[in-house]
Amino acid sequence: KSFRLQGRYSEAEPLLERSLKINFKAFGPDHPELARDYEKLSILYRLLGDHRRALSSSTRAFEIRHLNFVANAGFFSEDDAIKYAHSLRYSANNMLTCFLSCDDTVRPTVDVAADVVVMTKGQVSDGIFARRLSLASRTDSAIVVLADRYSEARSRLSDISVSGSGQEADANYRARLDSLSTLVEELESDLAYRSAGFRRERGQQRVSTTDIMSLLPDDAILVEYMKFDFYVTDADQREPRYLAVVLGYDGIRQVADLGSADVIDSAVARYQRDMRRDSHHLVSPLLSSGRDLIRLAADDFVGRGLLVLGDPDYDAPPGRRVPQQKQSSTTQDGSGRFLFVAGPDQQRGTKTDATRLHEITVDRLPGTAREVALVIRSWRKHSTETVRSCLGEQATEDNVKRLAVGKRVIHLATHGFYLSALGQLGKSGSDAESQRTYTAEQPLLSSGLLLAGCNLHGRGADSLGLDDGVLTAAEVCGLNLTGVQRVVLSACESALGKVETGEGVYGLRRAFQLAGARAVVCSLWPVSDQATADFMAHLYQSVDRPLYQVLRECQLRQLHRLRENDYSDHPSRWAAFIAAGDWK
Repeated sequence: KSFRLQGRYSEAEPLLERSLKINFKAFGPDHPELARDYEKLSILYRLLGDHRRALSSSTRAFEIRHLNFVANAGFFSEDDAIKYAHSLRYSANNMLTCFLSCDDTVRPTVDVAADVVVMTKGQVSDGIFARRLSLASRTDSAIVVLADRYSEARSRLSDISVSGSGQEADANYRARLDSLSTLVEELESDLAYRSAGFRRERGQQRVSTTDIMSLLPDDAILVEYMKFDFYVTDADQREPRYLAVVLGYDGIRQVADLGSADVIDSAVARYQRDMRRDSHHLVSPLLSSGRDLIRLAADDFVGRGLLVLGDPDYDAPPGRRVPQQKQSSTTQDGSGRFLFVAGPDQQRGTKTDATRLHEITVDRLPGTAREVALVIRSWRKHSTETVRSCLGEQATEDNVKRLAVGKRVIHLATHGFYLSALGQLGKSGSDAESQRTYTAEQPLLSSGLLLAGCNLHGRGADSLGLDDGVLTAAEVCGLNLTGVQRVVLSACESALGKVETGEGVYGLRRAFQLAGARAVVCSLWPVSDQATADFMAHLYQSVDRPLYQVLRECQLRQLHRLRENDYSDHPSRWAAFIAAGDWK
C-alpha cells in the first residue's frame, strides 16, 4: 500500500513477483498465500493500466480461494464457513472489478465472470442443506449418537436465544449462549472428522453456469443478480454496484453492469414509499440462486398426503399440548405429506423491533379454523391422499416436527414473526457488547412461527419434554423435509428475513428450502382471513399442476373479483403470496 500511495509501481512489481515465487515454492500452487499475492498483483496491474494481466491475476486468486473453500468446507462449522466465505467474496469482487475494467479488445468471453457469480452465491446455504440431509440419513450407531447430540445442542441454542435472559444477568446469559455456540461448532467438527460422508456432503460442489443452463427449460431465462463492491483502485475506495447474469438453456446471454447500488437501492426505496398502502411493501428482497436448480434436480422422491395445523391455542398449558396418539385424521389412500397451519381473522403475524420473543404475546386466530376446513375440503375433492389435521391445543411445535416427515405438502398459517434486533441484549445503545449477535445462525433465529402454548414462553414445557411453541427458522433447518413438494406459509411476512452477503435472505422461506422442501408459498404482508381462505381453497384444487400457473390463476381470480365488486385493485389486496423454488 505504501508503494501505491507513493506511486512507486515499478518498484512494487518485482517485490510482489518475488513474494509469489517464494510462496509457490514454500506452499505449492494452491495455497491462500498465493491468492493474496495474486490479488495484490491484480491491483498493481490495474494501476499500471495493464487490464489483461490484472484480470488474469484476479481470476487465478479467485480460483485458489474457491478451491480452498471447497476443500475445507467439510471441516468448517457453519460460523467458520460464513467467515471464510467473506474472503471468497472479496476475491470475487476483485475479479469482477477487473473484468468490468477491461475494454472490448481485452475482455475475454463472459463465461469467466458468469461462473464467478454463480460459484460465489449460496455456498454456505448449500453446505447447510447437505449436512442436514447427511445427518438425517446416518445409520452408524456412533454417528447417530453424535448427530443426536448435535441436533439437541442446536435446538437448545435456538430455545435459549429466543427466550431471552429473563431475570438472568446479561453477562451470564451471553456466557450460556457462547458456551452452546462453541459446543455446536465442536460437534460439527467432530462429525466431520468421524464421517467421510458428512465431510463429502458438507463440502461445496463446483457449480458452473453450464450445470445450471442444462437444467433450464427451452422457454426459460434465468437472471442472477449480485451486489458487489467495485474497487476504485487509485482512490482506495469501494463502490457498491449491481451485476446481472442472464442465462438461457443455450448459453450465457449477457453479463450486465447495472450501475451504482446506491442509486438502484434509492430508486427501489422511493418506489416502496410511493406504492405503500396500509404499511404494505410491494417490493421485498427475495434473493435466490441458480444453484438451487442443482439441488432440486438431485431429489426426485415425492411424499404423500396432507398435514394441516391451524387455529393454535397460544395459551394452551403444557399438559394439554402432549401429542395425542389418535389425532383427527382422514385417510383415503396412502400416508399424507402435507402440513398446514391456519391463520388469523385479524391480520397474520408480527414484525417487531422487540429484542426477545418473551416480550411478545399474541391473540388467537379463530379465522384459521375456517381456512383449515376449506383446505381439507378442497384436498379431499381433488386428491385421494391422506389428510391429517391438528387444531387448537394440538397445533403444536412438537406435532410439526413429528408429523411433517414423509408428507407431500406442508401448509402453515399462524402468526409469523420477524425480529430485526434479535440477539441484542441490554438497553439500546448503552453498551457496545450488548449489540453483538450470536453465531452464524442468528439470522435464522430472528424469524419463525408461533404455535400452541407460545404465550407461556416455555413455562412448564421442559418437565413434560415439550417444545416452547416457537418454531424458529433455525429449527426448521433441522427437519428432514426431503420429498415435500410444497410448503405453504399463510403467516404474514413469512418471506422476510436477514440478507446474508452472498447467501440470500435467511428466514422461514430459505429455512424450509434448506430442509428439503422443493417450493415454498409465503406472504410479504398481512392478509385478511377471507382473502387467505379463498386463496388457499383455490390453491389446493390444483396440486399436480405447475405451481407458477396455479399461483397466477389464484391472483387473477382475486383481482377479477375485486374489480367485479368495484373494490380497490391495489396489489396489496391480491399480490401478497409469492412462490419460491421449484416452479414445476
